[in-house]
Amino acid sequence: MVDKDRELRWRGRLIVKGLLEGAHYWVLSRNASGGTDIVHGETFKGLLVWIIKPEELRVEFERMNRDMAAEIARRCSAPPASAVAE
Repeated sequence: MVDKDRELRWRGRLIVKGLLEGAHYWVLSRNASGGTDIVHGETFKGLLVWIIKPEELRVEFERMNRDMAAEIARRCSAPPASAVAE
């Protein structure tokens, strides 16, 4: 966790360092309409980075964004947050 209530980040790797590593993040911010915007993404590096298929990840990120928006709305009793995948 980077900033309580606004930002969450974590890193993962496949078996050993340098093979395939990912840095995943969610950043939440208040928007002009009083809702919450979500910026969600992941960066990859390593020898096997070529196996990552961005088009497949986008579908999963959009699903996670919808789930996060619904949870935020549930907890805040507000309209669903907008979700942006990077």
